[in-house]
Amino acid sequence: MAIDVKSVRIGMSVKTASPNYGYVKLYDGADWDEDSPTKIDFGNVVKKMNNGLQLGIIQDVYEESKLVKVQLYKPILYMLKYRANVIVPLSDISAISTPTVVSGTKNYYCTGDSVRIRNGASLTATIKNQVNKGDLIGQSDGKATNGFLKFNLALGGVGYVSAQYCSLVKPSPTVQVVKKSVQKTTSTGETKTVEVSSVSTGEGWSVKELIIKGAITAFVGFVTVKLLSGIFKRGGN
Repeated sequence: MAIDVKSVRIGMSVKTASPNYGYVKLYDGADWDEDSPTKIDFGNVVKKMNNGLQLGIIQDVYEESKLVKVQLYKPILYMLKYRANVIVPLSDISAISTPTVVSGTKNYYCTGDSVRIRNGASLTATIKNQVNKGDLIGQSDGKATNGFLKFNLALGGVGYVSAQYCSLVKPSPTVQVVKKSVQKTTSTGETKTVEVSSVSTGEGWSVKELIIKGAITAFVGFVTVKLLSGIFKRGGN
């Protein structure tokens, strides 16, 4: 059963549950008109996931359009980068559990972007996941070990995050709803200016990825030219 927008909670654990298909599309962003928030133009599809799979936890809610940003249990490799967050319609997910605070601990939020969650209280410990500014990390007693706080993670399990990136106060996320004016043509052919709201996961290309992408494109182009050149030479003989 789909989650009602009024019952959504930050940190709520959810699974895929599309009422129309056997799978759910995970997006990197979405736009919607101020006058018609339910008419949504979605961005790129990061992945499709079959119904019934555990997806992640809700980190942000966009009530107008009934969309949520979900931090994934397992980041997805998309366009040469692991995406930890996706945009999903509320109608396509159902709740697994709601967040509860364990006695003696408090909820902490992340104050930086791409902050690593580790399996131990050390910079050499293996990386478990990552969180961004404004994301709920989980619950901790606030006692630092080697500069790290130990968490009962909102994503599940235990992890460690550098104390300098942890706050009891939820900061404004780096990625917020952006409003802009655009020109649109109505069904009668009339052009008018409308207010559009836009949101994304904020996980785009990095400089390193653009260099890699350019190198791959150049290599593919080189190989294609060589193959075509060989074909034409054989044809001439």
